[in-house]
Amino acid sequence: MAVLTLALVIVLMLAAAWLLYRLVERPVSRVLKRKLDQVSAVRTG
Repeated sequence: MAVLTLALVIVLMLAAAWLLYRLVERPVSRVLKRKLDQVSAVRTG
């Protein structure tokens, strides 16, 4: 029984982590892309 509970907890944690990743992914990638563009623009000057 404890093994089933542990497996359920792990699955729920994975699902929560995946949802958080999906929520955070887009704005973060956008910000990172902007930063990279700024850096490359500074380098090319």
